[in-house]
Amino acid sequence: MHFNLETTLNAVGFSYAIVPIVKAGQRLANGDELLPVIDPTRFRRGICREIIQRLPIDQVSPEQFMHSLPNIQNPHQLRKALLHRYGKMFPDLSNDQILRRGCALTKIEFDGE
Repeated sequence: MHFNLETTLNAVGFSYAIVPIVKAGQRLANGDELLPVIDPTRFRRGICREIIQRLPIDQVSPEQFMHSLPNIQNPHQLRKALLHRYGKMFPDLSNDQILRRGCALTKIEFDGE
């Protein structure tokens, strides 16, 4: 499982490469967005099998967490990860306002699994 804030542009049936983020993106005071810096040399490829948009964080199931990264195994860890990842993107919003957007959940079946 991969989590984004609120929504994702991923689509079921499409192939994706998952890459590590080296430096988080951010939104500048003038509204411009600085994209994250990624490491394209380290990736895993997989096919999107399911998308859920705007899922409240407290409705993510234990099974969905079981298939997530080791550092995102419960709602508390998901909240922390989303705030770490998106806090700088929404400097005018409080943590509660950011988290009320919910999450987008992408289920990816990795090659070889």
